Amino acid sequence: MTLEKQKQIASSFSEKFEGFELGISLPTAEFSLFDNGVFANSMDEKWNVFVLENFMYWARTWTNHCICKIRLTRKADIVILEMGFVTRDNTQFNSDNINDDKTLFLKLLQAYLERDDIYVDPAFNYDIIKQTLSKYQPVSRYKKSIGRQSVKINKAIYQSVLHFGQDYVNKTGWTDFYEKIKNMDDEIDILSLYIHDKETNEGTTYHFDNDGKALINIIAPVELSSR
Repeated sequence: MTLEKQKQIASSFSEKFEGFELGISLPTAEFSLFDNGVFANSMDEKWNVFVLENFMYWARTWTNHCICKIRLTRKADIVILEMGFVTRDNTQFNSDNINDDKTLFLKLLQAYLERDDIYVDPAFNYDIIKQTLSKYQPVSRYKKSIGRQSVKINKAIYQSVLHFGQDYVNKTGWTDFYEKIKNMDDEIDILSLYIHDKETNEGTTYHFDNDGKALINIIAPVELSSR
């Protein structure tokens, strides 16, 4: 992305916005990822991220709308993320909950930096989550994340994976999962725990009820040769 285009996106940030406090300090070397710019290579990647002067900008890849900007302060060896600002133009970003917006930013920041300590979801304190994670040792081998998606979205994901073939859908656990949720209210949220094995580059997803009381299903990796 050209500097001219970056400036155009930055200057288009909505005059209607809301702010949230951060106070996160990152080593300058770690923050260099954003100083260099993170630009999507396909429409599957959702964000373009770049820095101009004392702001970091987050723009949607498919619209180039600047959804969020973060005010920075630079010191000797650290960059301080002081405060975030989120557009309130609902034609660009349909949200009115600043706490949810802050959580989204923290999760994105954590994912891009490949860390797991910037945002710790409260669901990690659920007993069922702790028990599940205790099976994965050593801890350093695995990346973990919590998600919440409605039954409606999970049904849509099921439909999207059908193109891999019925055998794949059956073996991974998607068929069983769909059978368990197909008659649920579409608006109910389902809690998910995703565990990524850094050595095998495979991921397993555990689905729970939103209160973390019961396991619904497990989506397990399947070898390519068995698809």
